[in-house]
Amino acid sequence: MTEENLRKSNQLEAEARASEKSEKASKKASKKAANKPAWAMTEKDVEEEKEKEIDDLLEFAYELDYEKYMDDFEVR
Repeated sequence: MTEENLRKSNQLEAEARASEKSEKASKKASKKAANKPAWAMTEKDVEEEKEKEIDDLLEFAYELDYEKYMDDFEVR
């Protein structure tokens, strides 16, 4: 590996670790908010929960293999 490629590789690894930490922090925050009853949530918590739900639904839709689903559906 050249020095430049090694630097790029190290930079990508550092970015991946930072992204992982960010995801863990957001999951921890949403888990904490999810444990609260609705009346105890702040407006910010409620908004974050809504955004998380929307993100989860969008991720599901992007990852959905429509052809495989339809094949399974037709078999039933």
